[in-house]
Amino acid sequence: MGGKSPHRVAWSAVAVIAAGAGLYLWCLWVFATVGRATPGPWDAPRRVVAVGPYRWVRNPIYIARSSS
Repeated sequence: MGGKSPHRVAWSAVAVIAAGAGLYLWCLWVFATVGRATPGPWDAPRRVVAVGPYRWVRNPIYIARSSS
């Protein structure tokens, strides 16, 4: 049987999941502090959020959730 050790692959996956979770938490923080709201449509931001990850991507939460 060839291939990589499961431990090496698992640690790579943990790194990707941690990066996605970190980006998601950063997005939540920016929405709460700058937009004064939550990312949910029932509580839309009262101010335009164009800082942090929103400066480069229109919807970074989508990217964060797809990587984790």
